[in-house]
Amino acid sequence: MDDIIKKAYERRDGLSRRRDALRSELEAIESELRELEGFFSVAERYGAVRPRVVIRKSGEMPRTIWPERQSIEEWAALTANQIRFGEKTKAIAEQAAEIIKREGAMTSRRILEAMDAQGSGSLIPGREPKARISYLSAILSKDERFRSDKDLGGYVLKENTPPDEGQAGSDDASKLI
Repeated sequence: MDDIIKKAYERRDGLSRRRDALRSELEAIESELRELEGFFSVAERYGAVRPRVVIRKSGEMPRTIWPERQSIEEWAALTANQIRFGEKTKAIAEQAAEIIKREGAMTSRRILEAMDAQGSGSLIPGREPKARISYLSAILSKDERFRSDKDLGGYVLKENTPPDEGQAGSDDASKLI
């Protein structure tokens, strides 16, 4: 009887390890699929041929099917070259501006999460969240459209915020003397 129980425990433990390994592999696959879908989303923005999106069961990522006129390798090389020459920073800032206009003041972390959710997060390189947040923050802090305001909760668009105290002066030059 002890042998049967021992074998049952061994089988259960083996199956649990296998299940955990499969879950881990599935998570890695889902992550890569999300990255690729983000890549396809950005690619379309930069003039790639329009893909056909296939919606699958609820809870699954939609699948993008590219026309055969242009191989994905040819398209990826073209898109990488377009992004390489200054377009990447501009595209990241534009996406961040759209998100802030829609959502209001946000931290770099929340902007990155929103970009990832809408598929444009693939513009920001790296796998480590801290590095990606720093990359995004560096872009936003150098772009004159944004300013960081801790009181408002993160980055805001300068056009949507009142001037700091002391900056709003009179329009009448005689009152300045």
